[in-house]
Amino acid sequence: MTECEDAESARQMDIVLKRCVIWYRTQDFTQMNDEARAELESLFSNGEQFETMAGMQISANMLMLGTAWQDRRLFSFAARAAQVSSGTNTAGKLTGKMALRQLLDEISELLKEPRFYDKD
Repeated sequence: MTECEDAESARQMDIVLKRCVIWYRTQDFTQMNDEARAELESLFSNGEQFETMAGMQISANMLMLGTAWQDRRLFSFAARAAQVSSGTNTAGKLTGKMALRQLLDEISELLKEPRFYDKD
């Protein structure tokens, strides 16, 4: 890659990181791509049903944010989301949906710390 291409790639990644932080901080996923949005919004639906990949979506995003900010708490969230998504007692069950909702609340609170506004 050329220096110009590297700079553009870094700029694009910065945009993605900013958006991701805002989505999780506000728990407003309306600007995500359709598939990811549907997965996360299913956690806010009535009843037990939800997209089973929601936890893996959270996990992947927390890994990305954890890497960008070098914050172990975000890696912990990623691990917890993956565990809920794969646990026999929680995967696809109401207990899993509730656990992921709680996790989203915790993520939202963490992302309200001033350090996560640096890239806004």
